[in-house]
Amino acid sequence: MKHLYVALAFLLPTTPVAAQPIVNSYLDYKIGDTVKRVNCGPGVQAGGSGAKLTWVFTNLSPVDTATTAVVAVWSTPAEADFPDATHVLQNGDDYMYQKKTPTATYILGNASATSSMLTKHPDPVQSAQRPFTYNDYYKDSFTMAPTTNTSGGGGTIELKGDGYGTLQLPTGTYTDVLRIKMTLTQYDTILIGGTSMPLLLNATAYYWVDNEHSTELFRIDSTKVSGAINQTNAAVSYLLDKKPVGIADKYETAAKFYASLGDQQLTLEGDFKPGKRYEIALYNLNGQKLSRHTTAPEKNGYQLSLNRDLPSGMYLLSVREVNSNLMPAILKLMKN
Repeated sequence: MKHLYVALAFLLPTTPVAAQPIVNSYLDYKIGDTVKRVNCGPGVQAGGSGAKLTWVFTNLSPVDTATTAVVAVWSTPAEADFPDATHVLQNGDDYMYQKKTPTATYILGNASATSSMLTKHPDPVQSAQRPFTYNDYYKDSFTMAPTTNTSGGGGTIELKGDGYGTLQLPTGTYTDVLRIKMTLTQYDTILIGGTSMPLLLNATAYYWVDNEHSTELFRIDSTKVSGAINQTNAAVSYLLDKKPVGIADKYETAAKFYASLGDQQLTLEGDFKPGKRYEIALYNLNGQKLSRHTTAPEKNGYQLSLNRDLPSGMYLLSVREVNSNLMPAILKLMKN
Protein backbone atom coordinates (compact mmCIF):
# COMPACT_ATOMS: atom_id res chain seq x y z
CA MET A 1 0.00 0.00 0.00
CA LYS A 2 2.90 2.34 0.60
CA HIS A 3 3.71 2.37 -3.12
CA LEU A 4 0.07 3.17 -3.94
CA TYR A 5 0.09 6.22 -1.66
CA VAL A 6 3.21 7.53 -3.35
CA ALA A 7 1.66 7.13 -6.81
CA LEU A 8 -1.53 8.93 -5.74
CA ALA A 9 0.50 11.83 -4.40
CA PHE A 10 1.91 12.46 -7.88
CA LEU A 11 -1.60 12.40 -9.39
CA LEU A 12 -3.18 14.91 -7.02
CA PRO A 13 -3.69 18.42 -8.53
CA THR A 14 -1.38 21.11 -7.27
CA THR A 15 -2.26 24.72 -6.50
CA PRO A 16 -0.22 27.17 -8.60
CA VAL A 17 2.01 29.46 -6.59
CA ALA A 18 1.97 33.13 -7.61
CA ALA A 19 5.40 34.17 -8.80
CA GLN A 20 6.86 37.52 -7.86
CA PRO A 21 6.75 39.49 -11.14
CA ILE A 22 9.67 41.54 -12.38
CA VAL A 23 8.05 44.10 -14.68
CA ASN A 24 10.08 45.41 -17.62
CA SER A 25 7.32 46.83 -19.81
CA TYR A 26 5.61 49.51 -17.69
CA LEU A 27 5.33 52.78 -19.67
CA ASP A 28 7.53 51.31 -22.39
CA TYR A 29 5.30 52.89 -25.03
CA LYS A 30 5.95 52.68 -28.75
CA ILE A 31 4.79 55.16 -31.36
CA GLY A 32 1.60 53.82 -32.89
CA ASP A 33 0.20 52.34 -29.66
CA THR A 34 -3.41 53.20 -28.85
CA VAL A 35 -4.72 52.76 -25.31
CA LYS A 36 -8.45 52.66 -24.59
CA ARG A 37 -9.59 52.83 -20.97
CA VAL A 38 -12.95 52.61 -19.21
CA ASN A 39 -13.51 55.34 -16.63
CA CYS A 40 -15.56 54.23 -13.64
CA GLY A 41 -17.36 55.79 -10.73
CA PRO A 42 -15.26 56.73 -7.66
CA GLY A 43 -15.39 55.16 -4.22
CA VAL A 44 -13.31 52.07 -5.02
CA GLN A 45 -10.85 51.02 -2.33
CA ALA A 46 -7.36 49.87 -3.34
CA GLY A 47 -7.28 46.87 -1.00
CA GLY A 48 -4.34 45.46 0.90
CA SER A 49 -0.65 45.32 0.10
CA GLY A 50 1.68 42.35 0.32
CA ALA A 51 2.62 39.14 -1.46
CA LYS A 52 0.45 36.58 -3.28
CA LEU A 53 -2.76 38.60 -3.05
CA THR A 54 -5.97 38.49 -5.07
CA TRP A 55 -7.57 41.84 -5.87
CA VAL A 56 -11.18 41.62 -7.05
CA PHE A 57 -12.63 44.58 -8.99
CA THR A 58 -15.35 42.92 -11.05
CA ASN A 59 -18.28 45.10 -9.91
CA LEU A 60 -17.16 48.46 -11.25
CA SER A 61 -19.56 51.13 -12.55
CA PRO A 62 -18.46 52.27 -16.04
CA VAL A 63 -19.06 55.93 -16.90
CA ASP A 64 -17.35 56.49 -20.25
CA THR A 65 -14.24 55.58 -22.24
CA ALA A 66 -11.09 57.52 -23.10
CA THR A 67 -8.54 56.87 -25.82
CA THR A 68 -4.88 57.85 -25.70
CA ALA A 69 -2.65 57.64 -28.76
CA VAL A 70 1.14 57.41 -28.63
CA VAL A 71 2.29 59.72 -31.43
CA ALA A 72 5.52 61.04 -32.87
CA VAL A 73 6.82 64.36 -31.56
CA TRP A 74 6.86 65.98 -35.01
CA SER A 75 3.07 65.60 -35.31
CA THR A 76 2.33 67.75 -32.24
CA PRO A 77 1.97 71.52 -31.71
CA ALA A 78 4.80 72.00 -29.17
CA GLU A 79 7.53 69.99 -30.90
CA ALA A 80 10.05 72.84 -30.65
CA ASP A 81 9.51 73.19 -26.88
CA PHE A 82 10.51 69.58 -26.14
CA PRO A 83 13.56 68.68 -28.26
CA ASP A 84 14.44 65.75 -25.95
CA ALA A 85 11.03 64.06 -26.20
CA THR A 86 10.92 60.59 -27.77
CA HIS A 87 7.12 60.30 -27.99
CA VAL A 88 3.89 62.05 -26.99
CA LEU A 89 0.69 60.83 -25.34
CA GLN A 90 -2.24 62.49 -27.10
CA ASN A 91 -5.70 62.60 -25.56
CA GLY A 92 -7.91 64.77 -27.74
CA ASP A 93 -6.29 68.21 -27.89
CA ASP A 94 -4.01 67.55 -24.90
CA TYR A 95 -0.42 66.37 -25.27
CA MET A 96 2.00 64.93 -22.70
CA TYR A 97 5.63 64.95 -23.84
CA GLN A 98 7.75 62.07 -22.59
CA LYS A 99 11.29 60.78 -22.86
CA LYS A 100 11.99 57.07 -22.76
CA THR A 101 15.28 55.29 -22.08
CA PRO A 102 15.79 51.52 -21.75
CA THR A 103 15.41 51.78 -17.95
CA ALA A 104 13.07 54.72 -17.30
CA THR A 105 10.32 57.02 -18.60
CA TYR A 106 10.21 60.76 -17.85
CA ILE A 107 7.48 63.40 -18.18
CA LEU A 108 8.92 66.53 -19.81
CA GLY A 109 5.76 68.64 -19.87
CA ASN A 110 2.29 69.22 -21.29
CA ALA A 111 0.72 71.31 -24.05
CA SER A 112 -2.69 71.93 -25.58
CA ALA A 113 -3.73 72.48 -29.20
CA THR A 114 -6.67 74.69 -28.21
CA SER A 115 -5.08 76.99 -25.61
CA SER A 116 -1.78 78.62 -24.72
CA MET A 117 -1.31 76.22 -21.82
CA LEU A 118 2.28 74.96 -21.70
CA THR A 119 3.99 73.38 -18.70
CA LYS A 120 7.61 72.29 -18.74
CA HIS A 121 9.74 70.31 -16.30
CA PRO A 122 13.39 71.38 -16.75
CA ASP A 123 14.23 68.60 -14.31
CA PRO A 124 11.71 66.01 -15.54
CA VAL A 125 9.38 63.75 -13.58
CA GLN A 126 10.55 60.14 -13.57
CA SER A 127 7.26 58.28 -13.91
CA ALA A 128 8.61 54.75 -14.34
CA GLN A 129 11.68 52.65 -13.66
CA ARG A 130 12.45 49.37 -15.43
CA PRO A 131 12.76 46.68 -14.23
CA PHE A 132 10.56 47.05 -11.16
CA THR A 133 9.36 44.45 -8.67
CA TYR A 134 7.86 43.93 -5.24
CA ASN A 135 9.43 46.13 -2.52
CA ASP A 136 11.41 48.16 -5.07
CA TYR A 137 11.36 51.87 -4.24
CA TYR A 138 12.64 55.12 -5.64
CA LYS A 139 12.12 58.82 -4.99
CA ASP A 140 12.76 61.51 -7.58
CA SER A 141 12.61 65.30 -7.45
CA PHE A 142 11.48 67.50 -10.34
CA THR A 143 11.07 71.18 -11.21
CA MET A 144 8.42 73.27 -12.99
CA ALA A 145 9.26 76.21 -15.23
CA PRO A 146 7.40 79.53 -14.74
CA THR A 147 4.33 80.16 -16.92
CA THR A 148 2.27 83.27 -17.68
CA ASN A 149 0.50 83.06 -14.31
CA THR A 150 2.81 80.92 -12.15
CA SER A 151 6.29 81.56 -10.80
CA GLY A 152 7.51 77.98 -11.11
CA GLY A 153 8.03 75.29 -8.53
CA GLY A 154 8.77 71.62 -8.17
CA GLY A 155 8.09 68.53 -6.15
CA THR A 156 8.85 64.88 -5.53
CA ILE A 157 7.48 61.58 -6.78
CA GLU A 158 7.81 58.24 -4.98
CA LEU A 159 7.05 54.80 -6.40
CA LYS A 160 7.02 51.54 -4.47
CA GLY A 161 6.13 48.00 -5.50
CA ASP A 162 3.77 47.34 -2.60
CA GLY A 163 2.11 44.09 -3.67
CA TYR A 164 1.77 41.32 -6.23
CA GLY A 165 -0.65 38.57 -7.09
CA THR A 166 -3.81 38.07 -9.16
CA LEU A 167 -6.09 40.83 -10.46
CA GLN A 168 -9.73 40.26 -11.40
CA LEU A 169 -11.41 42.85 -13.64
CA PRO A 170 -14.55 42.96 -15.81
CA THR A 171 -12.27 42.11 -18.76
CA GLY A 172 -10.84 38.97 -17.16
CA THR A 173 -8.31 37.62 -14.67
CA TYR A 174 -4.63 38.59 -14.80
CA THR A 175 -1.85 36.72 -13.00
CA ASP A 176 1.67 37.78 -12.03
CA VAL A 177 0.49 41.36 -11.51
CA LEU A 178 2.57 43.94 -9.65
CA ARG A 179 0.93 46.81 -7.79
CA ILE A 180 2.81 50.10 -7.64
CA LYS A 181 1.93 52.83 -5.16
CA MET A 182 2.68 56.35 -6.38
CA THR A 183 2.90 59.38 -4.09
CA LEU A 184 3.45 62.86 -5.55
CA THR A 185 3.84 66.26 -3.91
CA GLN A 186 3.98 69.38 -6.08
CA TYR A 187 4.26 73.03 -5.08
CA ASP A 188 3.91 76.21 -7.10
CA THR A 189 2.93 79.88 -6.76
CA ILE A 190 0.05 81.26 -8.80
CA LEU A 191 -0.88 84.88 -9.54
CA ILE A 192 -4.51 85.72 -8.74
CA GLY A 193 -5.57 89.34 -9.09
CA GLY A 194 -1.94 90.44 -9.02
CA THR A 195 -1.28 88.59 -5.75
CA SER A 196 1.05 85.60 -5.48
CA MET A 197 -0.58 82.70 -3.68
CA PRO A 198 0.81 79.22 -2.89
CA LEU A 199 -0.56 76.18 -4.66
CA LEU A 200 0.04 72.66 -3.33
CA LEU A 201 -0.95 69.36 -4.93
CA ASN A 202 -0.83 65.98 -3.20
CA ALA A 203 -1.61 62.87 -5.21
CA THR A 204 -1.75 59.17 -4.37
CA ALA A 205 -2.32 56.46 -6.95
CA TYR A 206 -2.25 52.68 -7.21
CA TYR A 207 -1.23 51.07 -10.51
CA TRP A 208 -1.68 47.38 -11.33
CA VAL A 209 0.79 46.39 -14.08
CA ASP A 210 2.21 43.29 -15.74
CA ASN A 211 4.71 42.30 -18.41
CA GLU A 212 2.09 41.84 -21.14
CA HIS A 213 1.05 45.50 -21.26
CA SER A 214 2.91 48.81 -21.28
CA THR A 215 0.10 50.63 -19.48
CA GLU A 216 -1.86 50.06 -16.29
CA LEU A 217 -4.36 47.20 -16.23
CA PHE A 218 -6.18 49.06 -13.47
CA ARG A 219 -5.55 52.29 -11.60
CA ILE A 220 -7.04 54.30 -8.75
CA ASP A 221 -6.06 57.98 -8.48
CA SER A 222 -6.80 60.61 -5.85
CA THR A 223 -5.59 64.22 -5.82
CA LYS A 224 -5.99 67.11 -3.41
CA VAL A 225 -5.21 70.71 -4.33
CA SER A 226 -4.90 73.29 -1.55
CA GLY A 227 -3.79 76.88 -1.08
CA ALA A 228 -5.00 79.32 -3.72
CA ILE A 229 -7.43 76.65 -4.96
CA ASN A 230 -9.09 73.93 -2.90
CA GLN A 231 -10.18 70.87 -4.82
CA THR A 232 -10.33 67.09 -4.39
CA ASN A 233 -10.59 64.59 -7.25
CA ALA A 234 -10.77 60.81 -7.56
CA ALA A 235 -10.53 58.62 -10.65
CA VAL A 236 -10.83 54.90 -11.36
CA SER A 237 -10.19 53.21 -14.71
CA TYR A 238 -9.30 49.87 -16.25
CA LEU A 239 -7.72 48.91 -19.55
CA LEU A 240 -10.17 48.00 -22.29
CA ASP A 241 -7.85 47.70 -25.25
CA LYS A 242 -4.25 48.31 -26.19
CA LYS A 243 -3.23 47.71 -29.74
CA PRO A 244 -0.74 49.12 -32.22
CA VAL A 245 -2.09 51.27 -35.02
CA GLY A 246 -0.36 50.89 -38.36
CA ILE A 247 1.29 53.84 -40.06
CA ALA A 248 -0.19 54.58 -43.46
CA ASP A 249 2.16 54.54 -46.43
CA LYS A 250 1.18 58.13 -47.15
CA TYR A 251 -1.20 60.46 -45.32
CA GLU A 252 -3.75 62.29 -47.45
CA THR A 253 -2.77 65.91 -47.97
CA ALA A 254 -3.57 68.54 -50.57
CA ALA A 255 -0.01 68.43 -51.89
CA LYS A 256 1.55 65.24 -53.24
CA PHE A 257 5.16 64.28 -52.60
CA TYR A 258 7.30 61.28 -53.48
CA ALA A 259 10.67 60.44 -51.97
CA SER A 260 13.39 57.82 -51.92
CA LEU A 261 16.37 57.19 -49.65
CA GLY A 262 19.82 56.41 -50.98
CA ASP A 263 23.31 56.35 -49.50
CA GLN A 264 23.57 59.63 -47.54
CA GLN A 265 21.02 61.23 -49.86
CA LEU A 266 17.30 61.93 -49.94
CA THR A 267 15.53 62.60 -53.23
CA LEU A 268 12.18 64.39 -53.01
CA GLU A 269 9.71 65.34 -55.73
CA GLY A 270 6.30 66.94 -55.41
CA ASP A 271 4.02 69.96 -55.43
CA PHE A 272 6.31 72.64 -54.04
CA LYS A 273 4.77 76.12 -54.21
CA PRO A 274 7.02 78.74 -55.85
CA GLY A 275 8.54 81.15 -53.33
CA LYS A 276 7.42 79.11 -50.30
CA ARG A 277 9.78 77.70 -47.70
CA TYR A 278 9.48 74.10 -46.54
CA GLU A 279 10.73 72.21 -43.52
CA ILE A 280 11.90 68.72 -44.44
CA ALA A 281 12.56 66.36 -41.53
CA LEU A 282 13.50 62.68 -41.40
CA TYR A 283 12.67 60.44 -38.41
CA ASN A 284 13.11 56.84 -37.44
CA LEU A 285 10.08 54.86 -36.22
CA ASN A 286 10.89 55.72 -32.60
CA GLY A 287 10.29 59.39 -33.39
CA GLN A 288 13.97 60.37 -33.21
CA LYS A 289 14.80 63.22 -35.57
CA LEU A 290 17.67 62.24 -37.85
CA SER A 291 17.81 65.21 -40.21
CA ARG A 292 16.06 68.56 -40.55
CA HIS A 293 16.40 71.19 -43.27
CA THR A 294 14.50 74.31 -44.28
CA THR A 295 14.60 75.22 -47.96
CA ALA A 296 12.75 77.02 -50.78
CA PRO A 297 13.00 74.65 -53.77
CA GLU A 298 13.12 76.40 -57.14
CA LYS A 299 11.54 73.41 -58.87
CA ASN A 300 9.54 70.32 -58.04
CA GLY A 301 12.61 68.15 -57.53
CA TYR A 302 14.94 68.40 -54.54
CA GLN A 303 17.96 66.44 -53.34
CA LEU A 304 19.13 66.58 -49.75
CA SER A 305 22.50 65.42 -48.42
CA LEU A 306 22.09 63.58 -45.11
CA ASN A 307 25.78 63.56 -44.14
CA ARG A 308 25.35 60.18 -42.49
CA ASP A 309 24.93 56.51 -43.35
CA LEU A 310 21.51 55.20 -42.43
CA PRO A 311 21.00 51.52 -41.63
CA SER A 312 18.46 49.57 -43.64
CA GLY A 313 14.90 49.88 -42.39
CA MET A 314 11.77 52.03 -42.31
CA TYR A 315 11.79 55.83 -41.90
CA LEU A 316 9.26 58.67 -41.82
CA LEU A 317 9.61 61.91 -43.78
CA SER A 318 7.70 65.08 -42.89
CA VAL A 319 7.31 67.85 -45.49
CA ARG A 320 5.72 70.96 -44.00
CA GLU A 321 5.19 74.44 -45.41
CA VAL A 322 6.75 76.98 -43.04
CA ASN A 323 4.29 79.38 -41.32
CA SER A 324 1.32 77.35 -42.51
CA ASN A 325 -1.45 75.68 -40.53
CA LEU A 326 -1.76 72.92 -43.12
CA MET A 327 -1.01 69.37 -42.03
CA PRO A 328 2.41 68.21 -43.20
CA ALA A 329 2.78 65.52 -45.82
CA ILE A 330 4.02 62.34 -44.13
CA LEU A 331 5.78 59.68 -46.20
CA LYS A 332 6.93 56.24 -45.12
CA LEU A 333 10.27 55.35 -46.73
CA MET A 334 12.22 52.12 -46.95
CA LYS A 335 16.03 52.18 -46.96
CA ASN A 336 17.43 48.99 -48.45
